[in-house]
Amino acid sequence: MINLPVLLNCISALGAFVAAIFWYFSATASVPPNNQPDSDGWIQGGIEVDGKDFIASALAQQNWSRRGAYAAALAALCQGIAMGLAAVTAA
Repeated sequence: MINLPVLLNCISALGAFVAAIFWYFSATASVPPNNQPDSDGWIQGGIEVDGKDFIASALAQQNWSRRGAYAAALAALCQGIAMGLAAVTAA
């Protein structure tokens, strides 16, 4: 049977790996501009940089970054608890 500190360390490693993936998606997220007219026939204005919608891309990056931060927080929490349990059991 696996002991609790080892399990927490495994969860910590998995959380760090997931955070890295989410942060990669955050760094590479981009959204193409919406050039479709609305019901009134107007095309929505926006800021385009290199053919991408700047504001929508920033929002997509923020969402991926938030997910990465949550995964990193879980990893740090599990690592901290594992270290605390190791210190208590060693004493």
